[in-house]
Amino acid sequence: MKTRDELKELALSCIDGFWGKSVLATVIVFLMGSVLMVAGRCFDTPVIPAAINLPILVLVLLPLCLGYENALKVRASGGSGEIADNMFDIGFRRYRHNVGGMLLTVLYVLLWTLLLIVPGIIKALSCSMTAFILVDDPELSAAQAIRKSMKMMDNFFKEWR
Repeated sequence: MKTRDELKELALSCIDGFWGKSVLATVIVFLMGSVLMVAGRCFDTPVIPAAINLPILVLVLLPLCLGYENALKVRASGGSGEIADNMFDIGFRRYRHNVGGMLLTVLYVLLWTLLLIVPGIIKALSCSMTAFILVDDPELSAAQAIRKSMKMMDNFFKEWR
């Protein structure tokens, strides 16, 4: 198993020469999320912001975050350094599939968090690979991708103990 320092060096070598593009992609995701959250607060009535803002968050921010994570993975594996372009291409390519999978993941984690905070955190970690699986295995349904993520992370948890 690699040490923390080895992993840090590996991560830094992956973005060497691509700092500007990496920061740009991060700023785009941050600003899009911030703008959507602030736009929801601009209305006076409490019902309208949720009715407008939640669908926009789901329809725009979930695929954008999925694309962002996978664009960084593509760069880390030696692929294209065009992180911002890849972010939009990957996130919105199979739009319904990606949004459905990420929405189901969010719903699943939310329900576990309503039960108790700690099980919600554990399920969030268990489902953390779903975004990558949705892109790598597009033939899997959203539920199958979540199950595969939970199985992968279960093996990780066993090694971690």
